[in-house]
Amino acid sequence: MKKLSIQYGLILGGVALVWGFILLYLGIHDKEGFEFQIVPIIASIAVTIFALLEFRKNTQGLILSEAIKISIIVNVISTIIWLAYYFILINYIDPGMVDRQIESALETFIAENPEVSDEVIDRVRQGQEFGRKPILFVAIAFFFSLLGGLLYGLVGGAILKRKRPD
Repeated sequence: MKKLSIQYGLILGGVALVWGFILLYLGIHDKEGFEFQIVPIIASIAVTIFALLEFRKNTQGLILSEAIKISIIVNVISTIIWLAYYFILINYIDPGMVDRQIESALETFIAENPEVSDEVIDRVRQGQEFGRKPILFVAIAFFFSLLGGLLYGLVGGAILKRKRPD
């Protein structure tokens, strides 16, 4: 189980890197929004399902707890790879990216709330800066990785479960 999970975690991490490089090449790596997250979500679901199918084929069965473990390991390993890429991206490739994202979020907030005071804008800026602190960012990434792994494992395991022949 561990070897298969690591293998598929590396595959998913590779997919995440390719997606990151595509966004970087297109110059939209600093954009935020659901439309930029749909490909990684679909890839995560697909790779997790492939890992569960291969495990089920190799062991002639799959139970829910195994599916959850495999899914969580796959997603955590890919998150580690993606975080390493993100660290290199924001520190060496595009050091101004985080500042541009904060400014873009503030511009959107101000456009949606034109009557807002400068004090509120400062609090929103502080919130944006706090949310992008590396340790908090890593914690949030791992939380969503675990949550996604749990969800994909539960759903995938429920659909793909099969008793082993005695």
